[in-house]
Amino acid sequence: MRNCLPLFALLIPVFMFVSVNTSPLQVKQGDFVNTKEMNTGKLTAIVANLAQLHEWELDHAPLLSSLTGRHLYFRIAQRAVGDRALLSRALKDLMGGSGYTEKALRTRMREMERDGYIASVTGEEDARSKYLMPTEKFYEAIYLHADQVRRIFEKDFLMIEKR
Repeated sequence: MRNCLPLFALLIPVFMFVSVNTSPLQVKQGDFVNTKEMNTGKLTAIVANLAQLHEWELDHAPLLSSLTGRHLYFRIAQRAVGDRALLSRALKDLMGGSGYTEKALRTRMREMERDGYIASVTGEEDARSKYLMPTEKFYEAIYLHADQVRRIFEKDFLMIEKR
């Protein structure tokens, strides 16, 4: 389980090229990082926090152990947390330009259903349509994950909620 891609590995290319000069640094086409905004101390704290979060995820968040699981987890969480509405079972709604195959995502969705994170629900107006409903187990996983992110990052950073 510890052989999946760490979250911070996605950010390393952004951070590897931060230098001490103050010129803008091109990360990807059109996006610039001003090296004045990120000093070595901040960078070190961010990377250390991301590594700590990754270790916690490996030990406590089985949904995040694969890239397809991570993708579905965040897509479902993003849409479900705010309103707890039923989600269309149509994969195009969850793919979001991910580049993953439909088969890989369907396989992961079946595993999430089998493990009790989501449930398939028949539509009220049309019994032929199926929807996904995140279960309490899924919501518990989201809240535990968010709480862990907050705990890890608030040790080194002031967390102010925007209103």
